[in-house]
Amino acid sequence: MSLFGDQYSHDRHQVHREEIRHIVSRGKTPSLTHEQELVVESAIIKYRDQHSDGTVSMHGIHDVLVGLGDEGISKHDRHGVMRAFEEFFKEDK
Repeated sequence: MSLFGDQYSHDRHQVHREEIRHIVSRGKTPSLTHEQELVVESAIIKYRDQHSDGTVSMHGIHDVLVGLGDEGISKHDRHGVMRAFEEFFKEDK
């Protein structure tokens, strides 16, 4: 997958809130502060909740993370979170 948002998959995956919290945890992306972790979790959960089936896509997650640039979420952190979701979705298949 490319680092450009339009190259991320639009395929939707069901993911529970607890799984989002685990994926975004500082254990997976250690450079996130606790506050940033909470901001990222909250934003992805909000995006997930906009869909009645509780699904997310890699493209949508990327868009959410890009929108968090003003919250101090760096490109490096964004890339780390995206990789964590990629790994989760690969294991989930």
